Amino acid sequence: MEAMEKQIASLTGLLQRVLSRAPEAESPFDTVGSLGPNATSILGGNQPVTVSRLQMQLHLHGLQQNTNALRKQLSQLRNMQLENQDSVLALLRQTESELSLMMLDAMRTQEDPLQRQRLLVEEERLKYLNQEELLIQQLQ
Repeated sequence: MEAMEKQIASLTGLLQRVLSRAPEAESPFDTVGSLGPNATSILGGNQPVTVSRLQMQLHLHGLQQNTNALRKQLSQLRNMQLENQDSVLALLRQTESELSLMMLDAMRTQEDPLQRQRLLVEEERLKYLNQEELLIQQLQ
């Protein structure tokens, strides 16, 4: 996200510098190379390219619109991230309450002597059933 923000800031600065320049009546053509190293690297070449001022302004207007669209998308991504954080927090709270209830139920069963005895008997029964299955498998 930081890289996107830096790129947006760079494009915005370039746009402002170009759009703030006064139109030259003597020369209807300008070179992109005179705008600095950022302009030529953005357009993908090391050689100056000759374009008309109108073409440049149209292209820069398109870049400005793209910059605004990227800012909007970045804002939407941040909002989605905040919503996701809220959702995760709500799920964690729900899970915490469910675990608390389960712990309370488990503690209650441990406190009740009859229930405790029933659990011990059930554990023993399961243990013997498992042993019985193992013996039957070994005999076969």
